[in-house]
Amino acid sequence: MDVGFADGGTARALRVKVRSGKPPFLWFANGAPVSAPAFRRATAWTPDGPGFTRLSVIDSAGHSASITVQLR
Repeated sequence: MDVGFADGGTARALRVKVRSGKPPFLWFANGAPVSAPAFRRATAWTPDGPGFTRLSVIDSAGHSASITVQLR
């Protein structure tokens, strides 16, 4: 996914969303917490560098979902 690193620039924010689950949500990027509004189903996250990133979310019932994306 091209977020701005390919041209040597700084990254643009990546919008991430969750479709199901019960708020509040906890968001993670490579295991580190992402500052995000806990009761919203979408947030914006700005990556710190190119490469593979694992994005995860956990809902209030303990259900989780993850995806690995390659950022360029």
